Amino acid sequence: NSANPPDGDLLDKPAVARLLGISVRTLDGLMATRKVPYLKIGRKIVRFHRQDVIAHLRERFQVGANPR
Repeated sequence: NSANPPDGDLLDKPAVARLLGISVRTLDGLMATRKVPYLKIGRKIVRFHRQDVIAHLRERFQVGANPR
């Protein structure tokens, strides 16, 4: 069940999009520009570690941080 997975579970694209409050298409853009970490399994399957996504975004988008 991807609705409330434990922190270590892998999430699919719709679950990560819901977690971040964005569309799957916006998530595709973040993946293309490597702004969010993901795992590619085979040719079409993509999964995300929940904690990796959250930690990565916290590093990149801190309030009051210096612009990059």
